[in-house]
Parts: sequence; structure tokens; C-alpha cells
Amino acid sequence: MIHQAAQLLVLMNLIGFGCGDLLAQESEGHRRAAALPTDDSCATDEEIDRPEGAVALLGGRWILERDIETYALGPLLDLESELAEARARQLDMMIHAALLKSEAERRGMDDVELLREELRRRMREPTEEELRAAYETLDRSYRPPFPSLRSALRRQLLEIRQAEASAMFAGDLRAAADVTSVEPELLLDPPHWADEFVLATLSEIPITAGELRAAFQPVLADYRRRCYELRLEAIDIVANSILLAEEASLRGIDTRALLAEEVTASIPAVTDLQVRRYWDRHRAEFEKDVRTPEGRDAVRAVLENELHVRAELDFARRLRERSDLRVVLTPPEEMIWVFDATDQPVLGPRQAPIVVHAFVDLECTSCGWLFGHLPEVRERFGAQVCIVLRDFPLERHQHAYRGALAGEAARAQGKFWEFVEAVHGANGELSDQTFLRAAEEVGLDLARFREDMAGPAARRAVDADVRRGMEIGIDSTPAV
Repeated sequence: MIHQAAQLLVLMNLIGFGCGDLLAQESEGHRRAAALPTDDSCATDEEIDRPEGAVALLGGRWILERDIETYALGPLLDLESELAEARARQLDMMIHAALLKSEAERRGMDDVELLREELRRRMREPTEEELRAAYETLDRSYRPPFPSLRSALRRQLLEIRQAEASAMFAGDLRAAADVTSVEPELLLDPPHWADEFVLATLSEIPITAGELRAAFQPVLADYRRRCYELRLEAIDIVANSILLAEEASLRGIDTRALLAEEVTASIPAVTDLQVRRYWDRHRAEFEKDVRTPEGRDAVRAVLENELHVRAELDFARRLRERSDLRVVLTPPEEMIWVFDATDQPVLGPRQAPIVVHAFVDLECTSCGWLFGHLPEVRERFGAQVCIVLRDFPLERHQHAYRGALAGEAARAQGKFWEFVEAVHGANGELSDQTFLRAAEEVGLDLARFREDMAGPAARRAVDADVRRGMEIGIDSTPAV
């Protein structure tokens, strides 16, 4: 069953299902084996004699923590700084969420509903003049015609305005409340707080270190994963250096001569056609036009560097194929989320051994492409997999929330999947008319559809999914 789950993740990764975070990706050149056994009864003499601080074993030679420090320490310190800043942001988010909930209760509303209402009130749809002005800031030498970029420009401006409106609303709530919190410096270098340690109070309601710690788990899990990957990359660099030195010694030359022989000599000359094609694809990255000598030289230098790196990686791969590298780092534990799929639209049997939860947005083009590939997943795995869909309409998509409500209204009549297929089969941008036509097409009772779409049940279902997604750190779709 584990093998089937792995097959599913591979397939979904290949078709763009957005599950890259769930399937560990090895960088080019990695040839990693499982961690060494810890049971001394079946360990080799080398494993029993493993020195303190060992991170990998390369052909009988131990690579130690101090060996990789040169390559890993700087990036790890940068990550630690990012983590400290993220902890302060998380506390701010918790304060704002508590203020939002309090204000929603005061107004007799749901907190997600209040946030949407305030963002709609504060956000302004970009005018045609503003879209044109944004278009004019693009480089004239490579920008496509305005009509083909109009939707993307609109989304970009709405994202900016959403962030501004959210910050303004949060600031207004905070200014009107009695909020106290620990000094920011304390959050940047936190002590080992007890769970009951109070980090902030909102009108005498505390936010404790335990609550922050629980909410911060997704960020902390990502930090540990990134630290682990940085150390693996450092191990690769050290292992390649060792193998390079050993190969040079066998040939009786130094490493510089070895690289010249195996790498530099194998790099083909860059042609003018390659320069032009590369510039056509990446012209925004260059200051000079490729028609100038300086522009051609700049592009050629980039291409030559890419070829050199590729040749080095290929040589490293060949050396590694003749070696035995075993990593003894302990991978970080994966975050495990528990979801209840009892009242959710599903594709496949709920009792399937593999259950995949996907947060989607009906107005998201990537989600539309995802829906088109679900039959492939079902055909491949049949009753072994259950796909559970959850609503996560993005604020920057004008009709996404209405689309989520429409989906819930269709589900109330037992035709959710047919409705979604009809919506994504329609041409043009989404609107209430699009949803009504799709509902009619799949044979829904239109009067009931309108009533359910405007009713509280649909709103509660959508908002519950949004809240769950926000709790686990989702900010884009599709997310699995």
C-alpha cells in the first residue's frame, strides 16, 4: 500500500497536482541511501566506530559536521534569522485573528465573512487607465500585446490592493483595541517559554506561548526540512570535493588539471543561434540588447557558465556512480494533518486506503487543469484512492467565492462534480450567469440552486474550508 501511495504522488506530481511538498525531491547528482542502522547487533565495524558529529560515510571515510560547516553555516544562520522574523509575524497574525473574531462577534457575523466584507469595501477594482499604466511600465522590447496581459495585470494590482486593505483593516482593529505584547527583541531570540507564558493580551484575553507554538508548527516543520536539505547539499559538495581530489591523485595531477581535462575540454562552443534563442527567452534579465556586442557577450557568458556547471555536474555524477555515499542524518519528521472528510465532496470511496485532500479555487486556471486530470488518477488507481475537494477561493479572484458557494449549492442537489465540469467547460470569465448556465446544463433545480447559493449553509461550508486552509498555512491553489 505504501508503494501505491508513492505511485499516486509521483503521478500527481507529473500532472501538476501541486504535491511537490509531499514528495521529497533529490537534487541533481544525489545518490543517497537510507540512514545507517542504529541496532549494533547488525551494524558493521565502521558503523559501530562512527565518530561523534558524523553526517555521512563515503567509501570508508567519515564526513563530519565540521566538514560541512563551511558550506552550510551561512545559509543555516540566514534560515534561523528568517525563522525568528516569522515567529514575530505569527504572533501578529494571531493578534489580528483574535481581534477579527472579536469584531465579528460584535457585529453578529462570521470572522471570514467579516474579512471578505471589509476587503470588498476597501479594495477598488483597477480602472482601464491603471491597467494601461501598469502595462506601460513593462519593457517595450519584449512585452506581448496589452489584451493578452490584461487579466494578469488585473490580478497583480488586486493582490497589491488586497495586501494593503488587509494591513489597513488590521491596523484599524489594533488601534481600537487594548493590545499589549512582549518586546519584539524577545521574539527574535526566544527563551524556552513555558506554555502558559503570556506573549500578548487583548483586552485582558491572553495569547500564550503554547498557543503560538501550536500555530507555528507548519512554519517550524518547513524550517526543519529546509535545514535538512541545506545540510544534504553541503554533504554533496564535500563528497564531490573528496572524490575529485582522490581521482586527481590516482591520475597523478592536481584537481585544476583534472577539471580542465574532464570539464573544460568537454564544453562545446556557444553558437550565435544559441545566444539569440537564449536572449529571446530571457531578455528581461539583460540590460543590453543582443544586437550590441556588449549584449551578445553578456548572453554568451551566461550560456558558457550554464554549460560549465552542467559539465561539472555530469563529471560529479560519474565519480559518484563509482562511490558509496551513505548519509546518516536523521530526516525531520513530517507534519501530519488530520482531516475529516465526512461532509466534503469526494471522488472515489471514502474508505479508500489513500485519501488526498485538495484545496481548490474554481477561478484558478491551474485548478481547472487539475480537474481535467482527475479522471486519469481515478482510472489509474480506482477504488484505492479518494480525492477530497475543499474550497479555498482566493481573494484576488473576483468570482471565486461566488463559485465556491455555487459549488456547495450544486452539491446540495448531488451534482457537484457535474457542475464543476460544466463550469470549467464554459468559455470566458466566471460570473453568476456562468454558474446559472452550468446549473441548468446539469439539470439542477434553479430556484433551489439560487436559494442554497445565497443561504447560510453554503457560506458556513466554504468559510470552514478557508479557515482550515489558513490554519495549515495554505495561501495558493491548488494545494494538496
